Amino acid sequence: MTEKPNLTPRWREIVLQIETAIQTGELKPGMTLPSESQLSVDYAVCRMTAHRAMTELQQRGLVHRKRRVGTVVAEPSRQRTNHVAMLCFAISDFPSAAYIAGLREGLAGEYGLILCDTGEDVTREAHFLEKMRREADAIVCMPSAAPENDALLKSLSEAGIPLICLDRAPTNVDVDTIVSDNYGSSVEALRLLVARGHRRIAHLTDLRPNVSSTSERLQAHQDVLREIGVEKPEELVRFFTTFTVARDSYYPQLVREVHDALLALMHQKEPPTAIFCLQDAYMAAVLEACAKLKIEVPRQLEIVSFNDCPPQFLPLPVPVTRIVQQSHQMGVLAGESISATLQNVAAPAQIIRVAAHIFDPLS
Repeated sequence: MTEKPNLTPRWREIVLQIETAIQTGELKPGMTLPSESQLSVDYAVCRMTAHRAMTELQQRGLVHRKRRVGTVVAEPSRQRTNHVAMLCFAISDFPSAAYIAGLREGLAGEYGLILCDTGEDVTREAHFLEKMRREADAIVCMPSAAPENDALLKSLSEAGIPLICLDRAPTNVDVDTIVSDNYGSSVEALRLLVARGHRRIAHLTDLRPNVSSTSERLQAHQDVLREIGVEKPEELVRFFTTFTVARDSYYPQLVREVHDALLALMHQKEPPTAIFCLQDAYMAAVLEACAKLKIEVPRQLEIVSFNDCPPQFLPLPVPVTRIVQQSHQMGVLAGESISATLQNVAAPAQIIRVAAHIFDPLS
């Protein structure tokens, strides 16, 4: 009798052997598997066949990539869910539709999206990070940037949970991050003001030095003013803590505080001729204050604002230079990064900075 040939693909044979070793306990959770190069030698197959086997094992939730270690046996609870979690500040404002559309475009088609509203509360953020490590295949986090959660983010990354931070860069955590080029784009816009003859440029900002977007935009303001010889650029900065109040009273209080700050600035011996706003909520408050104080924009006071919060681009009654964050592009890059990680493509952690677009109606 003629013996029938073995028609089982070689990659499937590799999967079956490794899966059996995991089920019998020969390979235990956390144990490191051979690299794809070593597998191709051990099983006398090509590298592509070894890669196909490892991809199948990962898709089944049996193994996962661990940064700087390689492929390790997964915990039994790490089963594939076909969902990616997105932790955001407040669903009413963040993420914008452009972020979500970009993320879906970048993700593999079979993944659903779970939105988690942290409200920028450290405790809620920690709760969702722990919950989603069990209920999602990967996590996209718009972090609060609170140092209290640095250790948790680090532990997720080191445990091999696919994780990417979006919009803000954690200070002390080595994790994939996609942000606007806050510093470079702000410098470009501020130099437009300088080219038009402005030297006294004020900056309205939050008192949150741990938030990367805030600190980088402040640094850009300080550097450009020192570049043109302003000796004490910090005297032109006004900090606000309005973000700590309830959301329904945030903007009215901000308008009052910005009005008072602008009134004081314009009564200085050398008043500012331009203002750089951290984001559009400040810009809107400045426009209201200018209307009450009868300050003509842009003749008496030129305004530059970073368009990311709220993330809409609305028509304005006066010319205002806008630094517009490329949310869709950032979402696509985040989705592609998560997809690559889920497909077992190893890469060192990196921060990708996406240049914003400058819309200058006065050019």
